Amino acid sequence: MAKPVEKAKQYPSFKQLLGDAVRKRQPRPFDTELKELLKSPGVLARLWNDWAEYHRIDFGPGRDDPDPIGVRTEIEFLGEEFRDGQVTFRTDLVSDIGKNRILHVEQQTKHNELVMLRRMATYASLISSFYKYRKNLLQIYYYTGDPIGRWSAVAEPKATVNNSNWSSANRFVFIDAGAHDAWAMLRSNHVEYAMLGLLSRDVPRLDDFVEKLLRLMENKYEPGSLESADKLVTCAMVASLRGREDIVMEKSSAKDRARLQRDHARYYNRFRPFIGEMVDARIDAEVNAHKGNLENMMQRIVQLEGVAGIHFPMQFMHWSVRHLSGEQLDALELRINDHRDIHALFDACGIPREALEPGLAATYG
Repeated sequence: MAKPVEKAKQYPSFKQLLGDAVRKRQPRPFDTELKELLKSPGVLARLWNDWAEYHRIDFGPGRDDPDPIGVRTEIEFLGEEFRDGQVTFRTDLVSDIGKNRILHVEQQTKHNELVMLRRMATYASLISSFYKYRKNLLQIYYYTGDPIGRWSAVAEPKATVNNSNWSSANRFVFIDAGAHDAWAMLRSNHVEYAMLGLLSRDVPRLDDFVEKLLRLMENKYEPGSLESADKLVTCAMVASLRGREDIVMEKSSAKDRARLQRDHARYYNRFRPFIGEMVDARIDAEVNAHKGNLENMMQRIVQLEGVAGIHFPMQFMHWSVRHLSGEQLDALELRINDHRDIHALFDACGIPREALEPGLAATYG
């Protein structure tokens, strides 16, 4: 009987490893990818510019309250303490879009009407006061959850939500990504905008849509390039929100898949030993470190080893995950060929000796 052919070792993707680690800290792994996608030039403009067609939904008694307060009016005094704790609020995306305007985008996968009304009003107050109420604030609530978005039990795929009670008013645009017209987004010929079409709950001829989306991507990004691979991973991660990542990978070119597998194996071999430690070291904080992209920092270190022909000690790899700053990494890339002594190199880059194992050889090569 013929000996069965051994299957090639399957490495989990580096994105999957990091995603698994982040998931243990509750944030969902596609969140970062989706936010980066929304930052792509032209994407938010396309989402916003259709807002005049949105249905208007009003909450609260409105701003007009003409009744005067008379001397004989019954007045009931209420409690004065409304704060339930000291809280630091962190928004998803805030951008200066020119013409004295700020754009705030809040992306949520779970929808609760009261929670979102309060959250958007709170963010509006905090952002506006930061800019001393001298800028117009535009807001988008971008909902990516599975259930259809509902306001006051009425399903609304897109709406201008007005929340006011005379003393305060808040208005924002609500967009339910599940109601996207994926094919219309594809016809825009804007790759990143078309990727959002994968969030639609119903994509007619899904396989055909994914093939055309990948073809559009190939026309913009060289197939097999690192940039193309990054976009493919982003596409798959966003598609994972609707359980469509396998279709994206199945339709991708063999060349791109080979590039991804090769790079993932490299990242896996170098960083797998302490992925678990990253969870214990407050992974949610670490993901926001190093210029906001921990994975980018790791990729740059691995690539630097290949370009400079060196092999950093494991102690440094451990230390870098928690402590290496973006400025230190920039300096390391700039000065790597100026010093053959690793201690002198690290001194020049402002990297402390604690980043190295005791007794490390003085040179590398």
